[in-house]
Amino acid sequence: MLFCGDFVFPYSYNSSTFQGLGEEFINEPKLLNFESTLKFLNREKVTNGIALYSDVAVLNILKYLNVQCVSLANNHIGDFTFDPEDFITTFIKNEIHTLGFGKNIEQASLPFINHAERMIVLSFGWEVIRCRLAGKNKMGVNPYRYEWVEQQVDLYKKKFPTYKLILFLHWNYEFENLPHPADRKFSHYLIDKGVDGIFGHHPHIINSVEVYNGKVIFYSLGNFYFPQGKYDNCYVKFRKDALYGISVHYTGELEHLLIYYHKQEVDGKAIKLECSFTLEEFLTSGICVNINGLSDSDYIDFYKQNHFHKRKLLPIYKDFTNLGLNRCLDKWVKIRQLPIDILSQYLHVKRKN
Repeated sequence: MLFCGDFVFPYSYNSSTFQGLGEEFINEPKLLNFESTLKFLNREKVTNGIALYSDVAVLNILKYLNVQCVSLANNHIGDFTFDPEDFITTFIKNEIHTLGFGKNIEQASLPFINHAERMIVLSFGWEVIRCRLAGKNKMGVNPYRYEWVEQQVDLYKKKFPTYKLILFLHWNYEFENLPHPADRKFSHYLIDKGVDGIFGHHPHIINSVEVYNGKVIFYSLGNFYFPQGKYDNCYVKFRKDALYGISVHYTGELEHLLIYYHKQEVDGKAIKLECSFTLEEFLTSGICVNINGLSDSDYIDFYKQNHFHKRKLLPIYKDFTNLGLNRCLDKWVKIRQLPIDILSQYLHVKRKN
């Protein structure tokens, strides 16, 4: 299975866009973060910010890329109103599984089971970055809450003791280059409980890669395919390093792990494979910051000195076990976002007029 990062397909380009990835890459079964809605099913826009959608042609593109499953546990799945049954059924009719989203928490928490590779994948989204969480009778994503994730890991380790268990997580701040100390510590804890690998997304850039107790943690795969340009009345523009991403062939064992390093054009008209790495080669490539071997306390100091968002009043989550403090930090992030939303809405209305 090939694990890929953030994917949006807003335009009706054809499959030639992806031919630069090579036949071997294209033919390998994939799981990716589908960071958008389906435009032809959308009703009303409900977000104050940029709303992402994919063209109907995306279904043929996903089949061309041999995508077996799309994770929907992300912050843009709630940009528009739509019927969740129609949405999920559209993928199923095209023989593509969905993961991490549903009409309620029971459906959103279901895993993707890859019997051919004896692998279970669970996907979760962090509410602090505006993932709309599922509830008992509420549409949304599978919540990235520490106690809930641990509960689900225990459940599926018990149900499928001989299968590899992989986590696919939508977390961290956009363009952050390092994982929160709390998430790093939690990742180690989950691997100690039997998780066989962790893959993150949402920052839109490649983050650190870590080997812990013989298992891998890719804190952010970066963008797989995410064209910059106009989405209705909003313009998406990224930093240069967001043009690069990695996709990882992983079966739960390190021996056969392979990392594909790719780059897309700014306008999305082409994406091509730059090179491929073994794990050892990638860790020494300099593409991401090396945090292997740092203790929890040393990493907190390292994070404070080296993380990207040092001057944006965004809190640092230090310990996943400190639930009370983490809830307070969650509230602060939401309060901080209010004036940004007001300004964004004002500029949106001004552009329309």
